[in-house]
Amino acid sequence: MSRMEREIRDAENRRDIAEVAILRARPWFVVLYTTFNKDGNDFLGTKPRLVMYRLYSDGELWRYHDADGDNILELRPGVSMEYTNETWPGLSSNTTERVTGEGAQLMTDDVVNMKVSSVSGLPSTTNPTPLFRYSYYNTDGSLSLDYSVTGTNYRQRIKSVEIHLLVDTNPEQSPVYTNLKTTAQLRNQR
Repeated sequence: MSRMEREIRDAENRRDIAEVAILRARPWFVVLYTTFNKDGNDFLGTKPRLVMYRLYSDGELWRYHDADGDNILELRPGVSMEYTNETWPGLSSNTTERVTGEGAQLMTDDVVNMKVSSVSGLPSTTNPTPLFRYSYYNTDGSLSLDYSVTGTNYRQRIKSVEIHLLVDTNPEQSPVYTNLKTTAQLRNQR
C-alpha cells in the first residue's frame, strides 16, 4: 500500500502528448503517468511511463507498467491497452494478463474489497468496497468525491486519490479483515 500511495502521489503530466497525469480513474483500477521507480528519473528529461494498479475479483492486486516505453500497456497477446481507449475492461478474473501483462507484478492477494460492503462493513457482494476514490474540483469550484472520474476535463482536476484496501490473510480466524486506508495527494498537480 505504501508503494502504491507513493507512486500515485508522484503522478505527472506528459509534456509530449495531450493527456493528463491520471489517465484512468475507476473504482477498481487507476492508470497514471509517473517516473517513480523508473531508471533515470533523476534526470529532468525522463518521460513518465504508464503504470496501472488493478484489483481482480479473486482478490489479487496487480501492478503493470509500460516496460518498453511505447506508451501502451499490453495486458494480453493481441490486446493493447492504449491511453486513448476509454472502454478499458472492468473487474475480471483474467489470469492470462497476470502472466503476460507488460511489467506485471503481484502486489498482494487476499484482498476482500469485493466481499465487504462499503456501507455496513459486513460481508456483501452486492455493495462492494471500491479500492479507489478520487477528489477533484468541479468547474464551479466545489469539491467532489467520486469512485469513477471520466473525461480529460475532470481527470485533470483530480487532487487526491483515496486508497481503501481490505485484506484478510487468514479467513478462518478473527479479525475478519484488516482495514487499510490512506490518501495520496498528487504533489505534481497543485
